[in-house]
Amino acid sequence: MRFIIVLIILLLISCGTTKQERQMKDIYKNEFKTVYFKSLLRKGFNNDKGYNNAVEIDNSHFSEPILSEDDYTYIDSITTEGNKFMAKDSLESIGRRAEGAEGKLVFYYALDRYTSKWLDSICKQRIKIKFKTK
Repeated sequence: MRFIIVLIILLLISCGTTKQERQMKDIYKNEFKTVYFKSLLRKGFNNDKGYNNAVEIDNSHFSEPILSEDDYTYIDSITTEGNKFMAKDSLESIGRRAEGAEGKLVFYYALDRYTSKWLDSICKQRIKIKFKTK
């Protein structure tokens, strides 16, 4: 009987840890994607003062640090590439889109990336590194 009680307690403890780990991974993923999105928008809008003012009043982040400096560096590199793509697409859009639709499509591109499997797979890779999981 004692064996069964001990087994149940161990099972409950391990389930609690798994749930906490899953929650931490979800928090990490959300924070990574939010930082990516905001960084891509900032770069897409050329660090515009109006955009920066809007971000200052936004509370979409956690108060304690979730991401590492390596994460921020990685996000900076992939958002720089995304901004280069948007700039190139903007130049190539001249004469191909309606006159009012030419230029950078910052929101379309950023939202597409935010919801993409590409960004989700990057998050999964980064989670494996951070949480040392398989």
